[in-house]
Amino acid sequence: DLTNNTRKRRRQGYNFLGIEDMTVEIFGGYQQQKGSYTMQDPIREYVRMVDDAWWRATGLPLYSGLHSTYKIKYRGPRLGIRLSQKHKQLSTNISLSYAWLLTEARSWWNLRNFSFTHYGIGFGRGLNVDISAKYFLTQNWFAGLGYHYSEYKQDRLKASGTQPAGSFDDYDYIGNANNK
Repeated sequence: DLTNNTRKRRRQGYNFLGIEDMTVEIFGGYQQQKGSYTMQDPIREYVRMVDDAWWRATGLPLYSGLHSTYKIKYRGPRLGIRLSQKHKQLSTNISLSYAWLLTEARSWWNLRNFSFTHYGIGFGRGLNVDISAKYFLTQNWFAGLGYHYSEYKQDRLKASGTQPAGSFDDYDYIGNANNK
């Protein structure tokens, strides 16, 4: 038979630092991230000397008509851990996950008439970190603040494409495809 004081001390032992509810979750799934990048002629005025006279023009001389693209996709399985805690009206979450990613990119460099595709050799890697805090004003309303960081990397790539000199296949491209 336990006294009330002993029961009370046991309950306080589980209430570490006043945290009412702490949860640790391990999760897994599949993720996909896409990026699309464009390089365009910067439209701005500049002054240039031609035949001993100053002329105003728009665009930059070497980049006139520039409109190149690079589209990349990362996809693969993901595994992570999430810590959640609640203390009265305040709750916080921290999540960290890692992904094993397959990488594919397509590009068109219009001024060079050059198109190519990149494929990752082996798996790339992805890292996601999420941190958030919420203060509950009522049961259904809260004010919160959060931060999300993502990083996707592929260290080795194979390239295939076409250019004015001809086409090429499965060229080992020494370069990285990194997104943050």
